[in-house]
Amino acid sequence: MSGSSPVTRRFPGQDAGEDAAGTGADDAGRRGRGYSKGRAARSRILRVATEVFAERGYRGASLAEIARASELSMPGLLHHFANKDQLFAAVHEHLEIADQRLFDGFAGEDPSGFGVLDAFVSMARMNLDRWEYVQFTHLIAAESAPGGHPGAHTSREHFRAARQLLVEGFTRSLAQGEIRTGVDLDRLAVEVVAMVEGLQNQWLQEPEAIAYAEHFATWVEDLKASLRP
Repeated sequence: MSGSSPVTRRFPGQDAGEDAAGTGADDAGRRGRGYSKGRAARSRILRVATEVFAERGYRGASLAEIARASELSMPGLLHHFANKDQLFAAVHEHLEIADQRLFDGFAGEDPSGFGVLDAFVSMARMNLDRWEYVQFTHLIAAESAPGGHPGAHTSREHFRAARQLLVEGFTRSLAQGEIRTGVDLDRLAVEVVAMVEGLQNQWLQEPEAIAYAEHFATWVEDLKASLRP
Protein backbone atom coordinates (compact mmCIF):
# COMPACT_ATOMS: atom_id res chain seq x y z
CA MET A 1 0.00 0.00 0.00
CA SER A 2 1.45 3.35 -1.04
CA GLY A 3 2.64 5.49 1.87
CA SER A 4 2.43 2.73 4.46
CA SER A 5 5.11 2.32 7.14
CA PRO A 6 7.08 -0.92 7.48
CA VAL A 7 5.86 -3.23 10.21
CA THR A 8 8.22 -3.40 13.17
CA ARG A 9 8.47 -6.74 14.94
CA ARG A 10 8.45 -6.53 18.71
CA PHE A 11 9.16 -9.02 21.41
CA PRO A 12 6.37 -9.82 23.87
CA GLY A 13 6.01 -7.01 26.44
CA GLN A 14 7.99 -4.47 24.35
CA ASP A 15 6.08 -1.37 23.31
CA ALA A 16 6.92 1.14 20.61
CA GLY A 17 8.75 3.48 23.01
CA GLU A 18 11.00 0.70 24.21
CA ASP A 19 11.78 -0.27 20.63
CA ALA A 20 12.82 3.27 19.73
CA ALA A 21 14.88 3.63 22.89
CA GLY A 22 16.64 0.34 22.22
CA THR A 23 17.49 1.31 18.67
CA GLY A 24 18.85 4.67 19.83
CA ALA A 25 20.97 3.02 22.51
CA ASP A 26 22.37 0.57 19.96
CA ASP A 27 23.25 3.40 17.59
CA ALA A 28 24.85 5.40 20.38
CA GLY A 29 26.83 2.36 21.45
CA ARG A 30 28.13 1.77 17.95
CA ARG A 31 29.07 5.42 17.60
CA GLY A 32 30.84 5.32 20.96
CA ARG A 33 32.80 2.21 20.05
CA GLY A 34 33.72 3.71 16.69
CA TYR A 35 34.89 6.93 18.32
CA SER A 36 36.98 5.07 20.90
CA LYS A 37 38.54 2.91 18.20
CA GLY A 38 39.35 5.95 16.08
CA ARG A 39 40.83 7.81 19.03
CA ALA A 40 42.98 4.80 19.90
CA ALA A 41 44.21 4.57 16.30
CA ARG A 42 45.06 8.29 16.26
CA SER A 43 46.98 8.00 19.53
CA ARG A 44 48.89 5.00 18.19
CA ILE A 45 49.79 6.89 15.01
CA LEU A 46 51.05 9.88 17.01
CA ARG A 47 53.14 7.64 19.27
CA VAL A 48 54.71 5.78 16.35
CA ALA A 49 55.22 8.96 14.32
CA THR A 50 57.03 10.58 17.26
CA GLU A 51 59.46 7.65 17.35
CA VAL A 52 60.02 7.71 13.59
CA PHE A 53 60.44 11.49 13.35
CA ALA A 54 62.81 11.42 16.35
CA GLU A 55 64.94 8.77 14.66
CA ARG A 56 64.84 9.91 11.02
CA GLY A 57 63.74 13.55 11.11
CA TYR A 58 60.95 14.96 9.02
CA ARG A 59 62.66 14.45 5.68
CA GLY A 60 63.81 10.89 6.37
CA ALA A 61 60.46 9.66 7.70
CA SER A 62 57.86 8.10 5.42
CA LEU A 63 54.13 7.71 5.88
CA ALA A 64 54.38 4.12 4.63
CA GLU A 65 56.78 3.24 7.46
CA ILE A 66 54.56 4.96 10.03
CA ALA A 67 51.45 3.19 8.72
CA ARG A 68 53.14 -0.23 8.91
CA ALA A 69 54.43 0.36 12.43
CA SER A 70 50.97 1.60 13.46
CA GLU A 71 49.43 -1.60 12.04
CA LEU A 72 47.30 0.41 9.63
CA SER A 73 46.87 0.52 5.90
CA MET A 74 47.89 3.72 4.12
CA PRO A 75 44.23 4.69 3.59
CA GLY A 76 43.68 4.03 7.30
CA LEU A 77 46.46 6.43 8.26
CA LEU A 78 45.33 9.05 5.74
CA HIS A 79 41.85 8.90 7.24
CA HIS A 80 43.34 10.53 10.36
CA PHE A 81 46.10 12.66 8.79
CA ALA A 82 45.81 13.78 5.17
CA ASN A 83 49.57 14.06 4.53
CA LYS A 84 52.99 14.03 6.18
CA ASP A 85 52.93 17.76 6.93
CA GLN A 86 49.66 17.41 8.81
CA LEU A 87 50.92 14.43 10.79
CA PHE A 88 54.19 16.15 11.62
CA ALA A 89 52.37 19.29 12.75
CA ALA A 90 50.11 17.20 15.00
CA VAL A 91 53.12 15.44 16.57
CA HIS A 92 54.98 18.70 17.09
CA GLU A 93 51.96 20.42 18.61
CA HIS A 94 51.19 17.43 20.85
CA LEU A 95 54.74 17.40 22.23
CA GLU A 96 54.86 21.15 22.77
CA ILE A 97 51.53 21.16 24.62
CA ALA A 98 52.65 18.26 26.83
CA ASP A 99 55.93 20.03 27.54
CA GLN A 100 54.17 23.29 28.43
CA ARG A 101 51.79 21.51 30.81
CA LEU A 102 54.71 19.85 32.57
CA PHE A 103 56.52 23.16 32.93
CA ASP A 104 53.42 24.97 34.21
CA GLY A 105 52.95 22.24 36.80
CA PHE A 106 56.50 22.73 38.08
CA ALA A 107 56.67 26.53 37.83
CA GLY A 108 53.22 27.59 38.97
CA GLU A 109 51.80 31.02 38.19
CA ASP A 110 54.10 34.03 37.68
CA PRO A 111 57.31 32.35 38.88
CA SER A 112 60.40 34.34 39.80
CA GLY A 113 63.60 33.81 37.87
CA PHE A 114 64.75 31.27 40.44
CA GLY A 115 61.34 29.59 40.15
CA VAL A 116 61.82 29.27 36.39
CA LEU A 117 65.29 27.81 36.92
CA ASP A 118 63.94 25.30 39.45
CA ALA A 119 61.22 24.31 36.98
CA PHE A 120 63.89 23.81 34.31
CA VAL A 121 65.78 21.53 36.69
CA SER A 122 62.62 19.52 37.33
CA MET A 123 62.06 19.29 33.57
CA ALA A 124 65.62 18.07 33.10
CA ARG A 125 65.02 15.25 35.57
CA MET A 126 61.74 14.42 33.86
CA ASN A 127 63.45 14.40 30.47
CA LEU A 128 65.67 11.51 31.52
CA ASP A 129 62.60 9.37 30.80
CA ARG A 130 61.65 11.34 27.66
CA TRP A 131 64.58 10.56 25.39
CA GLU A 132 62.44 10.55 22.24
CA TYR A 133 61.03 14.00 22.99
CA VAL A 134 64.49 15.47 23.54
CA GLN A 135 65.85 13.74 20.43
CA PHE A 136 62.88 14.98 18.40
CA THR A 137 63.29 18.63 19.43
CA HIS A 138 67.03 18.66 18.75
CA LEU A 139 66.82 16.85 15.42
CA ILE A 140 63.98 19.02 14.15
CA ALA A 141 65.64 22.24 15.35
CA ALA A 142 68.80 21.36 13.41
CA GLU A 143 66.94 20.09 10.36
CA SER A 144 64.68 23.16 10.17
CA ALA A 145 67.35 25.81 10.79
CA PRO A 146 67.87 26.66 7.09
CA GLY A 147 64.12 27.32 6.70
CA GLY A 148 61.60 25.82 4.32
CA HIS A 149 60.65 23.21 6.90
CA PRO A 150 57.27 22.61 8.62
CA GLY A 151 58.98 22.60 12.02
CA ALA A 152 60.92 25.84 11.61
CA HIS A 153 58.37 28.19 13.19
CA THR A 154 57.57 25.97 16.17
CA SER A 155 61.26 25.36 16.87
CA ARG A 156 62.04 29.08 16.83
CA GLU A 157 59.07 29.81 19.07
CA HIS A 158 60.18 27.08 21.48
CA PHE A 159 63.49 28.86 22.08
CA ARG A 160 61.92 32.33 22.13
CA ALA A 161 59.34 31.23 24.68
CA ALA A 162 62.04 29.77 26.93
CA ARG A 163 64.04 33.01 26.82
CA GLN A 164 60.91 35.06 27.44
CA LEU A 165 59.99 32.97 30.50
CA LEU A 166 63.43 33.61 31.94
CA VAL A 167 63.44 37.35 31.24
CA GLU A 168 59.96 37.79 32.72
CA GLY A 169 60.87 35.67 35.74
CA PHE A 170 64.08 37.54 36.45
CA THR A 171 62.30 40.86 35.97
CA ARG A 172 60.04 39.80 38.86
CA SER A 173 63.12 38.68 40.80
CA LEU A 174 64.71 42.09 40.32
CA ALA A 175 61.57 43.83 41.57
CA GLN A 176 61.48 41.52 44.61
CA GLY A 177 65.16 42.07 45.41
CA GLU A 178 65.93 38.39 44.78
CA ILE A 179 68.81 39.21 42.41
CA ARG A 180 71.33 42.02 42.25
CA THR A 181 70.93 44.96 39.92
CA GLY A 182 72.99 45.38 36.76
CA VAL A 183 72.33 41.89 35.34
CA ASP A 184 71.77 41.76 31.58
CA LEU A 185 68.58 39.69 31.60
CA ASP A 186 68.47 39.05 27.86
CA ARG A 187 72.02 37.74 27.89
CA LEU A 188 71.29 35.66 30.98
CA ALA A 189 68.28 34.06 29.27
CA VAL A 190 70.36 33.13 26.22
CA GLU A 191 73.06 31.59 28.42
CA VAL A 192 70.57 29.48 30.42
CA VAL A 193 68.92 28.12 27.27
CA ALA A 194 72.35 27.45 25.77
CA MET A 195 73.33 25.45 28.86
CA VAL A 196 70.12 23.40 28.71
CA GLU A 197 70.46 22.65 25.02
CA GLY A 198 74.19 21.98 25.15
CA LEU A 199 73.87 19.49 27.99
CA GLN A 200 70.98 17.78 26.25
CA ASN A 201 73.01 17.45 23.04
CA GLN A 202 75.89 15.82 24.89
CA TRP A 203 73.50 13.55 26.80
CA LEU A 204 71.87 12.40 23.56
CA GLN A 205 75.29 11.41 22.26
CA GLU A 206 76.52 9.74 25.46
CA PRO A 207 73.60 9.10 27.84
CA GLU A 208 75.68 6.80 30.05
CA ALA A 209 78.56 9.27 30.39
CA ILE A 210 76.77 12.62 30.73
CA ALA A 211 74.76 13.21 33.91
CA TYR A 212 72.68 15.86 32.18
CA ALA A 213 70.14 16.62 34.92
CA GLU A 214 72.71 16.47 37.71
CA HIS A 215 75.14 18.78 35.90
CA PHE A 216 72.37 21.24 35.14
CA ALA A 217 71.09 21.27 38.72
CA THR A 218 74.60 22.00 40.04
CA TRP A 219 75.11 24.75 37.47
CA VAL A 220 71.79 26.34 38.40
CA GLU A 221 72.74 26.50 42.09
CA ASP A 222 76.04 28.14 41.19
CA LEU A 223 74.18 30.61 38.95
CA LYS A 224 71.74 31.49 41.73
CA ALA A 225 74.61 32.17 44.11
CA SER A 226 76.23 34.51 41.58
CA LEU A 227 72.98 36.43 41.04
CA ARG A 228 71.98 37.04 44.65
CA PRO A 229 72.58 40.58 46.05
